[in-house]
Amino acid sequence: MQSSRPRVPAHEEISDVIRKEILAGKYEPKKPLPTEIQLRQRFGASRFTIRQALDTLVVEGLIYRRAGSGTFVTSFPHHKPYVRVLGSVEDALALGGDTYFYPEHSLRVESNKDAAECLRLDQAEVWVLRGTRYLAELPFGYWQIYLPPNIGSLLGDGFTGCGYPSVISKVKQETGTRILRTEQVISAEPANDKIAEALEVDVDSPILRIERLYFDEKDDPLELAISKYRPDRYNYRVDLFPRDTP
Repeated sequence: MQSSRPRVPAHEEISDVIRKEILAGKYEPKKPLPTEIQLRQRFGASRFTIRQALDTLVVEGLIYRRAGSGTFVTSFPHHKPYVRVLGSVEDALALGGDTYFYPEHSLRVESNKDAAECLRLDQAEVWVLRGTRYLAELPFGYWQIYLPPNIGSLLGDGFTGCGYPSVISKVKQETGTRILRTEQVISAEPANDKIAEALEVDVDSPILRIERLYFDEKDDPLELAISKYRPDRYNYRVDLFPRDTP
């Protein structure tokens, strides 16, 4: 009986071959890959198919493009792809675990009415931490973390977030509380001057904005995290299933 299994798209087959070669050490870190023309000749594929294959590897953090110079292997090609599949609060807590965070400043007190409103605070005072997340030496996300005063003071004004997969993991550790649920909003927006500089993109380039609000067992907000990502270096994936799935 002939299998009805669909054929794997050509660009996926090509990206899989190149991925295996990179992980096997065929191409040295920071050295250029073969050109698109060379890859087209090798695989007998169209320019569009080759670009699709390379785009996949860029998103996974295995390669990066440099305008006018070509495509290069990252310094840490052994890192797993930065593709996130979310289906639980635990998945959200794990975000950032395989990256490193470079703080713009340590945790400090600021006045921010919008953040205070999200955190259900009567006063505008919140504790704030900002910084850029890197994967394989490349910036891919800018994070703004807002905490209510009781949580912020617990972490202290010397806290930078370094050494922790996320700020919320540190909050959970210090408070001993369980995360009941997380509210999440995903949108797109143009990069302003500050974000463009942090993410190394042009001003007004489209970026992915993810706003995440964590709640404790009493349904009180613990943290508001606003993350802004380069879409070419961050792939957000959610698996969806029909309601009648057993």
